[in-house]
Amino acid sequence: MGSKSPSAADTPEIPSELAGIGFAALLEQLDSPFIAYRPNGSKAYANEAAARLCFYDSAREFMSASTREAHARVDVIDESMAPFPYDRLPAVRALLGENVPGQMLGLRRRTTGEIHWAMVKASPIPGPQGAEGMVVLMLQDVTGIKQAAIQLARTREEQAAMLEIMESACTAQDASGNLVYANAAAARLLGFTDAEALRKTDPRGILQRFDILDADRNPLPHDQLPGREALLGKTVSGKIICYRVKATGEERWSLVNAAPLFDSEGKVRLAINIFTDITEVRRAEASVAKHMRYLEGMNHVSGALQRTMDLERVLPTSLARLLEVFDCGQAWLIRADEEDTEYRIHFYAERAPKTVAPAGVSLALPVLDQVPVEAGFAEVVRACIASDDPVVFGREHPLPNQDYWRKTLGVGSLKAISMRPQVGSPWILCLLRSPDAEPWLGQDFTMFKDISARIASALGAMHLYRDLRRSEEKHRTLYERSLDGIYRCAPDGSLLDANPALVSMLGYADRAELLGTRQPLLLPAGAELAGRSEVQETFTVELTRKDGSTVWVEANAQPIRRHSGEIAYFEGIVRNINDRKRAEEALKASEEKLRQSQKMEAVGRLAGGVAHDFNNLLTAINGFSDLLLMSIGKEDGRRSHLEEIRKAGGRAAALTSQLLSFSRKQVLAPRLLDLNAVVTGMETMLRRLIGEDVALSTSLDPALHKVVADPNQMEQVILNLVLNARDAMPDGGELRLITGNRRLLEEERSQAFLDVPVGDYASLSVRDTGTGMDAETQSRLFEPFFTTKQKDKGTGLGLSTVYGAVKQANGTITVDSKTGRGTDFSIFLPAATKASRPDPVRLRERALRSAGGTETILLVEDEDAVRHLARDVLEVGGYRVLEAPGGEQALEVAEKFKDQEIHLLLTDVVMGGMSGRELAERLRAIRPTTRVLFMSGYTEDAIIRHGVYTAQAAFIGKPFSPAALSAKVREVLDATVEAKSGD
Repeated sequence: MGSKSPSAADTPEIPSELAGIGFAALLEQLDSPFIAYRPNGSKAYANEAAARLCFYDSAREFMSASTREAHARVDVIDESMAPFPYDRLPAVRALLGENVPGQMLGLRRRTTGEIHWAMVKASPIPGPQGAEGMVVLMLQDVTGIKQAAIQLARTREEQAAMLEIMESACTAQDASGNLVYANAAAARLLGFTDAEALRKTDPRGILQRFDILDADRNPLPHDQLPGREALLGKTVSGKIICYRVKATGEERWSLVNAAPLFDSEGKVRLAINIFTDITEVRRAEASVAKHMRYLEGMNHVSGALQRTMDLERVLPTSLARLLEVFDCGQAWLIRADEEDTEYRIHFYAERAPKTVAPAGVSLALPVLDQVPVEAGFAEVVRACIASDDPVVFGREHPLPNQDYWRKTLGVGSLKAISMRPQVGSPWILCLLRSPDAEPWLGQDFTMFKDISARIASALGAMHLYRDLRRSEEKHRTLYERSLDGIYRCAPDGSLLDANPALVSMLGYADRAELLGTRQPLLLPAGAELAGRSEVQETFTVELTRKDGSTVWVEANAQPIRRHSGEIAYFEGIVRNINDRKRAEEALKASEEKLRQSQKMEAVGRLAGGVAHDFNNLLTAINGFSDLLLMSIGKEDGRRSHLEEIRKAGGRAAALTSQLLSFSRKQVLAPRLLDLNAVVTGMETMLRRLIGEDVALSTSLDPALHKVVADPNQMEQVILNLVLNARDAMPDGGELRLITGNRRLLEEERSQAFLDVPVGDYASLSVRDTGTGMDAETQSRLFEPFFTTKQKDKGTGLGLSTVYGAVKQANGTITVDSKTGRGTDFSIFLPAATKASRPDPVRLRERALRSAGGTETILLVEDEDAVRHLARDVLEVGGYRVLEAPGGEQALEVAEKFKDQEIHLLLTDVVMGGMSGRELAERLRAIRPTTRVLFMSGYTEDAIIRHGVYTAQAAFIGKPFSPAALSAKVREVLDATVEAKSGD
């Protein structure tokens, strides 16, 4: 602590009192601070370390300083930074005869505030041979340690604050395993009200609340808990643990990291545990895993049943897979013979329990050859036979003699279904669970029914095949009735025999026409099979029918050998899986459409919300720009700046309109529409847009169905598709617009994966001879902001806007394209019916008197800029304007002017508090003659949620210009409601 090394002259002499008692050699070598006091309190000796500790340059300087000078230089403080009481100073206590074993004090230099900390021990020492004794102060300089402790305490406070607010649970255990810290997240994880209650609970009491399992739900020994391993010096990373609450069965999954903290001797002082809650992730993984297990189990069962006719060998393994799929203890397959009182279990599979049973308790179900009479199984059989769906016994529907099932058989619930093979009596397939197992889920029923149907079909086919082997003549009827195709063929592949199902499957008139033909895809050449196993794998192939069409089948083949071992012929079974193939393709297409729909919906919500707020800003920007342009002459130099602002606002409004169109939230005016008229009206413009190197032609069906759609939106759709086609033909080409009627049937709809109902449609196709698209491009075609064009050549919203517009018109769009062969976009819109046509009541104009007027208008708008613009425009037009920022204030204004007529209510649809629709209803109730004009820039707000936009409601969309607002206000004030006599 000092700044220089003392010289011999600076070092005080050792008092004779100390030297005489043997301390001389010790004091000369002592590095720790040391001070000796005489009985009168004066310093007898101090070494250099003591001088430095007390902020002196040398021991001699320190010795020469009086007590008053020392106290003027240094304040003595305690650990709380408070002044240390004089009478409690170690030297004073020792002078009074006390031994001070150890006391912490601080020496604070008054000039700089610097603090030296010391641990002080003081003892009185008697003098030799009756001489006066002394008081000795042994001091240990702990300044560095104390400063580190202060910093550590501050760091701990900061860390504690962070730990308390973190989402992950955090705990700390001492070397004995006791919980010394837990944050709030840990309390929530372990079901405690707060962290303090958790810390006060015995660790064994905490663990007794849970069954602790590993990632595979096996019991996890306590010595393998991450905290216990960390206390042994191990670092544990990413260990998955399940805490299952014993009282409720609730599972809480955590990803646990644990690390040891060591003391200076290398011993473990603390174990730190971090728990990340992954319960939702595990649930999602479990759901996916269950579905995958089902698919794998289905594939295994189907394959196993079709690879062999050996029922006794295949069925037990297939049932064992069912136990994994449905998480059951046992599976039984029983013949449903109503005359039996004891039912024999023909096929059986058992699964070992996952959890460890308590002492003296067995979790395994007993292995049975037959169901005991006491079980009352006949009631289960009758219930299954009477139903085509799985029947569950246990909770809602008690098992017969339920106590017997639970206590003797160890069964808590049973799910069973009757299977009716084509041959033989019905079978009952049963899955059994223990009383503590999870309840059956709804999705299990569908899967169980599906897989039982496969087993039933396999049972029927196998029985049929086995009986055919025994006596083909006797069982020919069964052979003929099989729904699966059955065949025999020579080693060269030519068919020797085929049942009617195979004949029909391949599209032939009769067996004679089919026999002798070769089906190389149905069966490999005999030489390829000759050296293989007797039982062949099932293979999936696409067969060609007589008319050239194809059919997907699953087939297998088994060689039949002569006594010499030579193959005489092959026998096999063929199953039509066209429906399954279509279902798989439909599922894949549905998943893709769902993904696309969800993506479009998410981006559409974002785009619609942004456009909604932006429309208010654009209304003010463009409106006030128009007002300024009206007031500034053409010769004014500022006019060009204003015109540029107005142009930019116009482009922003166009982009906002496109965003709203893409998100299907723009303001629409659907009406009865002739697509032919739309195409004809746009033809001249389109020819100018596409250029002379693209030949445009149209083919319009004169009897085309009318549709209900917004004409502006349909024009935008056609324009976007035509411009897209033009860009796909950089070197020129042909472009055709074709309309026609289309009746969509269910089979066609499902094959094409169209997401519209069956019915009559008007179609519009845009075909080009351009570069076309590959499959990857087509899969992302309607994604927002996806474009294949060069930078600055497209926004990526064109086809997304088309998709949104067609969907909003309740239609669908398809694309057919191949690289280098052009593209065909086809739009299908529902044909208009009386029920789908717009309300025949509409607003008709009276003769407009002028752009302005003198009527009184109540203006309600919560966006200040828009309200100020509308007020200025209307007041310039001569109207008297009463304004309010919301619905409640508007009613107060109306009440204030109750003796005066309010001719028009001009209100925004969506406002904080009272909506525009509610305001209009309440105002019209007291002022029935007041007309209403709504304004909004968001269809979902204006129509869907607030019920405003109808044929009778006047509406102006944002952003609007001052001229448009003036005209619309005048139109509403001068309009009358008349019933249409025609369309």
